[in-house]
Formats: sequence, C-alpha cells, structure tokens
Amino acid sequence: MPNKYNIKPDGKLHVRYSQLKKCTPNQMEQLLKEMYNIITPFEGTSMALGSLRHEQFDAECKETGKLPKVYGLDLAVTASEYELSNEILPGVILHSTIDAYLAGDYVADFKTTAKSAKDWTDVKQLHVYAYQLSLQDVKVKRLMYLLEVWDRERESILSWEKMEREIKPEDLISVAQWLKDKVDILQTAIPIFEKEYASEINQAQGGGFEEQGSESYNNI
Repeated sequence: MPNKYNIKPDGKLHVRYSQLKKCTPNQMEQLLKEMYNIITPFEGTSMALGSLRHEQFDAECKETGKLPKVYGLDLAVTASEYELSNEILPGVILHSTIDAYLAGDYVADFKTTAKSAKDWTDVKQLHVYAYQLSLQDVKVKRLMYLLEVWDRERESILSWEKMEREIKPEDLISVAQWLKDKVDILQTAIPIFEKEYASEINQAQGGGFEEQGSESYNNI
C-alpha cells in the first residue's frame, strides 16, 4: 500500500480509489488541496498502525505463500501488494494496490479497524480492484475483507474477522458507473479549483504554475 505512486507527467489524470471516494461536495476542496500539495494529508495513529500491520502481513504472505495465520484460512496467495494501473476512461489512469491476490478466486484486503465485518458490506474498494482486473481479462470470483479489529484507542486487538462475498457481473457494471461518476465530478472541479487557488498552487509548486489540469499536481 504505497503512500505515493511514481507518476511521470503524461497529460493524463492519475487517481487512486482513496481519492475518488472523496469526490463529494463536502470533501472535494480538501482532496484537491492534498492533490496539489497545498496541504499534507492527515495521518493519525490509526493510519500509522494500519501501515505497520500491512507491512507485517505482506511480509508473512511473501514468506509463507499463504494468508496470515491469525485469520485461520489455509489459502495460498499468488501475489501480495500487487500494483495495478488501468486507463478506466480516456485519459484517466486508476492506480491501485491489491493486498492479496489468490489466483482465480479472491481479491483480499487487510483492514486494521475498530469496525466489525458487517460494516464493510457496502465498501466498493475490492469491487474496484476486481473491475480493474477484468480490464486485464482476469476474472475474480470473490472478494474478502480481512479485518483485524482493535479497540477504539488502538491499544489491543479484539478479534480477527472476515467479510466475504461473491462478485457478480452486475457488481462490475455498477462499480464502472460509480468510477465514471466520480471522475466526472473530479474533472469538473479541477479547473474551478485551479482558478480559485492559483496562487496557493503556484507557491506549493515553487512557481511556474499555469492552469493545465491533470499535469499540475503530483500527489498520487
């Protein structure tokens, strides 16, 4: 789960799922300030813990070739921390990293959370990854959120749980439309934001900023 992807300017809009899900009226301004490096994304204790546990789970997957033992699932892992990039719409590149890919069967994501399995039913993240794989003619049958549930203070682990479900064709159709809608919102907001915050963008980028859409930010 890299903090940033190495993107070379190519005139295209480069995004990640975590950014697209913030394409809402209440979050758009902060999202664009982060993307244009005007502000630094907030990283609290829970995010730091999540990053640490991801690294540990990834190391175990690579060492054993299986999912982490704490989940009690004897399943082989084909690849962990598997990076994807797809042109999901003309000129729009979506970058993602799959925590664990189990060939022909699952995409899985590790979550260090205070939420239980029932709270992850409607999350679109793994549907997005399955859709990206489908663009590469790779079919995935199921998705699985592997949850390490902590207390709210992140002082102790309460349980290890999973939320698993089948991926149906209609799920991929739905998430493709969701991606299109989110990209439409972002592409509409970018030129408005650039006009409103031209001086802040110029300062954040060390001068020389010109309104140029997707090539003017680099915080992916």
